[in-house]
Amino acid sequence: MNIKNQIILGAITLTAALGFIGCGNSSQTADKLPLLDVSEDGKTLYANFDKTDTGTAAGSGITIDEGEYLIIDSGITEGAVQVKVTAGGDDINEVPSSDNPATIDYEFSSVGTTEYQEIAPGNYTVFVETTEKTTGTITFSVVAIPNAEEANETDYVFMGGLYISDPHNDLTFNMYRTSDGDLVTFITKLGDRIYGEFTTEDATLDDGREYTKLLIDGHEFGYHFALDNETDDNFLVDDDGTVYFAKDVDEGVAMENLEYYLNQGN
Repeated sequence: MNIKNQIILGAITLTAALGFIGCGNSSQTADKLPLLDVSEDGKTLYANFDKTDTGTAAGSGITIDEGEYLIIDSGITEGAVQVKVTAGGDDINEVPSSDNPATIDYEFSSVGTTEYQEIAPGNYTVFVETTEKTTGTITFSVVAIPNAEEANETDYVFMGGLYISDPHNDLTFNMYRTSDGDLVTFITKLGDRIYGEFTTEDATLDDGREYTKLLIDGHEFGYHFALDNETDDNFLVDDDGTVYFAKDVDEGVAMENLEYYLNQGN
């Protein structure tokens, strides 16, 4: 099982039911994100860790239907979190045990994605618990992906990519050259996917930093790859104009994500 791939739990819809158990940072102050946070459309669940104490835990109920998948993306920068998905999600306060084994039981300790497949439709509980003092995020995104004929990722050459890990954004930008010599981009943002050819323009931030504006299908993003002779860092500009520090995408992950997307016929 390749832990750089995506975690796919076939056909999942998140519910808004949350339960908190364990010790540590179980209470939240006004200036901190909640330990578990669900998007307004109920399709994305965020587990937020800010130097969270060992033993802090929470659970959320989910329902697996046909035609949707759950992608779990680890944005942890330090520490480790045990993620368990267990069948029979009626009691979200029940910790998975040997008598109630988890369908998925994996300890996330670094940035990246992991893949699990063939989870049967039904009711489930997602349970997260810090096994070390932890900072970062884990994002559970529900997406609908139709079946399609297999695509060949070798037709593409990875030209570079950047990503951020923000609990309310989770933006990734990758650029590829096709076998015909065309440049295409694959952008993911909170479960949404944008793929295709694009146009670019030179642009400048209010603080004077230069970057490349990317225009695709009515969306406007921006990117900047830091050069060796620069003091600036990589950054991405979201379509609302927000600027984020960004990290380089691993080529292997970028190719796997593109192949997965193309294999679904999108």
